[in-house]
Amino acid sequence: MKVDELTQKQIDLYVANKEEFWNSFHKILSAPYSPWREFKSQSLQEWIDTCWKTPHIIKAINTLAQYPILKGEGLVVGDDTLITNYRLIISTDGSLINIPLHNLIHYDIQTDASDTRQDLLIKYFFKGEEQILRIDYWLSDEVVRAVKDAHEYDDFNDEQKSILENSLYDLERKNPNLSITKIGMLPKSEKKGCFIATATYGNYNHPDVIELRNFRDNFLEKKKLGKKLIKIYYQFSPCMAKIISKYKLIQNLSRFFLITPLLYFLRKNK
Repeated sequence: MKVDELTQKQIDLYVANKEEFWNSFHKILSAPYSPWREFKSQSLQEWIDTCWKTPHIIKAINTLAQYPILKGEGLVVGDDTLITNYRLIISTDGSLINIPLHNLIHYDIQTDASDTRQDLLIKYFFKGEEQILRIDYWLSDEVVRAVKDAHEYDDFNDEQKSILENSLYDLERKNPNLSITKIGMLPKSEKKGCFIATATYGNYNHPDVIELRNFRDNFLEKKKLGKKLIKIYYQFSPCMAKIISKYKLIQNLSRFFLITPLLYFLRKNK
């Protein structure tokens, strides 16, 4: 199918928005071929926060953002050279080469015993013609083979294949009337502190403050009543914390009559 024949209805039907991409990316953590299976127990937000701490993932997302991402597509591994469950993107000589996995013919160091070169040989179809590419930096052939052998792209129709084979630049240039969603990073978790405890100690990372934060995150956040208490706490605690932080006497009173008894109760009932 020609790019200029794609309609907005088809784009909306097949192209993922940012949230849909991240849900797919998160689900791929459980796939047999995923190198990040150790993170599969993380919630979506926890995984997003992990990705923000991982520069090569941020780089890979920025690379993927140059392409329309199909619904169900998620990153498997990589940075500017990467693989998703639907495509392989090679960065070479400052350019990106987008290879849908249904067009990938060969990905290995050599084709036969006579091929003695130690770079990677890639064969793929582009516009119906076989292309050959040799590169000296590549993703593990075991990972690429495992992803391709999963055949998650087998049921694509012509419209999906056409979208997958083009960049956002190509689609927008050939069909400027299309509105196509661009993916990117989702927001990090808000850094919520224990305002009163932090103001009392004057130190966000004091061991007692960390202990109270852990109690909030690991116990209260998981209880219906606990979530309500947290909500009420964050409505009033910032104003109280401002007053506490200004006066040493109030800090001492807060520590003696509030923080110390609370910690004693928590430790006693562990």
